[in-house]
Amino acid sequence: MATSADFNDDISCTICLNIFVSPRSLPCGHTFCHNCLNEHINKTVTRSTFSCPICRYSARLVRRNDDQDKTESLAEQFPINYALVQTVDAMQKLQTQYIKAQLKTDRENLERSYLLAGRKTDSQCEQQLQQLDVNVIQISENIDKTAYETIEQLTSAIRSHQKILHQQLVNCHKTAQTKILERSRRTKALLTGQKASVDLLLNASTVSESEIQNEREKVELLHKTSTDFRTSHDEVSPYKITFTKSNNVTNISTHFGTLKLTEEHTASSMNASSESRQALRQIDREKDSLQLVTTIMANHSSDTFDPILTAIDVLLAGGSLKILVADNNNHCVKSFNHDGTLHCLYKPNGIPNGLVKFRDNEVVVTLTQQKEIVFLKVNDKDITLTKRVTTEKSFTMITVLPNFNLAAVEDVSDGMLYDIMDQDCRVIWCAHDILPNEYLEYLTVIYDCLLIGSMGCHETAGGVKCVTTSGDIKWATSNETGLMRGGGITCDANGFIYVANPERDSVVQLTSSGQFVSNIITQDHVSYPKPICFYHDQLYVGQRKGEIKVFTWKTK
Repeated sequence: MATSADFNDDISCTICLNIFVSPRSLPCGHTFCHNCLNEHINKTVTRSTFSCPICRYSARLVRRNDDQDKTESLAEQFPINYALVQTVDAMQKLQTQYIKAQLKTDRENLERSYLLAGRKTDSQCEQQLQQLDVNVIQISENIDKTAYETIEQLTSAIRSHQKILHQQLVNCHKTAQTKILERSRRTKALLTGQKASVDLLLNASTVSESEIQNEREKVELLHKTSTDFRTSHDEVSPYKITFTKSNNVTNISTHFGTLKLTEEHTASSMNASSESRQALRQIDREKDSLQLVTTIMANHSSDTFDPILTAIDVLLAGGSLKILVADNNNHCVKSFNHDGTLHCLYKPNGIPNGLVKFRDNEVVVTLTQQKEIVFLKVNDKDITLTKRVTTEKSFTMITVLPNFNLAAVEDVSDGMLYDIMDQDCRVIWCAHDILPNEYLEYLTVIYDCLLIGSMGCHETAGGVKCVTTSGDIKWATSNETGLMRGGGITCDANGFIYVANPERDSVVQLTSSGQFVSNIITQDHVSYPKPICFYHDQLYVGQRKGEIKVFTWKTK
């Protein structure tokens, strides 16, 4: 292709190296700008002659008459090259068209880049929101766990002190009982002791009068004391146990933790490279494995038959993740929360086949038999219809291109083609004879190309092919992958490709150039997988009997 420099070389003056301005031709055939030629003549003219700057041809000037204007340019004596003037005009117009074409191409590339960057930003935003939701759940569980442990510790300490106080109460009780009994014993001993002394005196054989008189005085005094004690209304000072509440009881600390919002410097901006994101996540997608996180059952009480899932995608709606599937057997679209509970069920008045996220919380669904494409909005509590389009053709699987045009597999009797449609489902371009003798089953987008999963026929191998939107095949998988009947295709943020291989109960991992990496998931975890999608670091796989299995990376 000619460049701007090529155009300029053909129409440029060899003196000033700029595009010709009022070109004048010498007899030798060489042409120069009017001003350039005139300046050259003035500098080099000798006896009415001067040499051509290129070939050194000696050109002669016509002598002026005395009546001629002395200020007239000497280059005026040489003819204008009108053919070159027309050529310059034509080539400048052509150059302008060329520059405009380049500008248009640059603008389209910039728009595509903006769209891809916007989708990447949306993906990172959704990933951060998902990680934040998980973080909040973990922190909430940690708060409850810490509170429970703190309560248990406080309860244990209080109960221990309670036992100590009860034991002290028992000891105080016994001590008080002993003292009360001892007081009673001493009082009784005082009375019985004097009585024994009188009995001893009365039984004596010889006793003096003075001894008897002395004993009587004692007895009278004791009698008076006993009578006073008996008739007295004074209460004996009781033994009393008291309990004093500690001042610290109402000041028990309930502060067992603090919360702080921090911003981790992750690879979430356009300046962060994929290498830094990989380092932060510490995931080696060629060496690490996927482990099963949970299994969601897509059955519902309203189902007439066992679910047959033909498509699956994940999006953010109402601040939480929703897992959407097309249930071909029960003629509905089902939306599940990430914990496996049913969010919503929508009947599109047709048999859904393909399903893919379109914009934000909107999905596109193909109704193959009805020749319709519907646009559904996934809300916080329900799913609503935003647009229904009737098409001339029947479409099965569908995906969204970076510019939000649509690519869909066309259902035809002698094979399958794919069409590119605008956002109103009008066919822009149809792929004919690009993939002969192959039945296309699934497709998705990788960068600005299409990944197409096909089932071979007439001794033609199937597998996965990477095709540009204009129909050029960039690469195709080899037999090494072991792909037979086509299954779902998806890609992660790092460009790795994941293909369901239902005939061998596995999911195959490929590089962005189609090279086989491994059977990332085997028959130990999946059974006849078909639709799959990758959302951030989790792979969602739909399989027979309506099971949705969710896998995440297990780093080594």
